[in-house]
Amino acid sequence: MTAFAVQLNIEVLKLGSTTIEREDLNCAVEADTCFYFHNEAMVRGKSIDFKIHPPPDLVVECDYMNSSLDQLDIYECLGIPKVWRYRRQKLTVYKLVEGKYQQSDRSLAFPWLAIAQIPEYIDRSYILGNRSAVKLFKQYVRNTIGSKDL
Repeated sequence: MTAFAVQLNIEVLKLGSTTIEREDLNCAVEADTCFYFHNEAMVRGKSIDFKIHPPPDLVVECDYMNSSLDQLDIYECLGIPKVWRYRRQKLTVYKLVEGKYQQSDRSLAFPWLAIAQIPEYIDRSYILGNRSAVKLFKQYVRNTIGSKDL
């Protein structure tokens, strides 16, 4: 995700696996990985305190062993705008609308990106390796948005 954002000239801050906690809301969760895009400038170079800084713009949950569905209520409580959940070779995107998650077939950050195609590139990374799969994904992006800069 970070290399992709860099290629698209989008500032990104990856927090990785992070505990997102708001004691004042009595909410806490351990995200598999999370990112700042829209609010990256607000947290850049800071020790993030979720009581005063905005929550990450995107949380990604990879459900290989356990389901993260029961965590969606916690993410809603914390005000996480987007959650991507990868389970059984399927990516589901949730966007926060009026305090509740709704499934979406598009990313808010990358509306031209067909979410249903991402698992194909994840599967390819297991066969071809990560770098080769990323190259193929970049080609997909070039073909989709017509960018010569990728």
